[in-house]
Amino acid sequence: RQVLTDMGVTTGAEAAKLEGSATLEEKLRAVDVLGRLGDHKAVEPLAKALASTKDPALKAKVVETLGQFKDRNTENALLDASRDSQPEVRAAAISALGRLGDSSVTGTLFDATRDNSEDVRDAAFRSLGLMGISVERLSADVTNPNWQARITAVSTLARLRDPRAVPVVITALKDSDERVRAESARALAELEDNRAVQPLIEALTDPSPNVRFQAAAALGAFKDHRSVG
Repeated sequence: RQVLTDMGVTTGAEAAKLEGSATLEEKLRAVDVLGRLGDHKAVEPLAKALASTKDPALKAKVVETLGQFKDRNTENALLDASRDSQPEVRAAAISALGRLGDSSVTGTLFDATRDNSEDVRDAAFRSLGLMGISVERLSADVTNPNWQARITAVSTLARLRDPRAVPVVITALKDSDERVRAESARALAELEDNRAVQPLIEALTDPSPNVRFQAAAALGAFKDHRSVG
């Protein structure tokens, strides 16, 4: 650090480039250096740069670097960035929010799983995974002896909107508890995957009227001709 300081590479010097007339390339390099220095004093100038710049590449780089600090003070700036019009910025922000590890942002991460950008959706799945919310983790909970735990797992899988969750929820459609089966039928409607149509048709003969109701409602959402009969 002392050698870098002697060379003029300091947090203050690099942060000043973000406010000056430096070129885009110089600003990108300054952001990279600030991340490498790891000085938390860089958080404030980086957040200011994020708010003032319009260049998507610079925005994404700043967001990525802010995520490296894992500083809760960056949360609001990252939440704003997660709603940016540019997908590369949104993806960087969602990844950074995942690294914060704050459960209060899970709603934003769940929303991002429905983003129209595949990169943003992938970032959301990874970030939720860092918080222990993944198809793999929840699949184990679907077999939990407690029916409430199983319902929570199925409901969360629906919120994930991950195609890998569909077979797991289809299996839960045959759970021993009718409340779990009903929730599974509702969850399959949310997941919007045609693999669920035939299992839902079979659920129309379930002993429980609530399960039959949820299956019928789900099939109505699919609008698949196979369910007409």
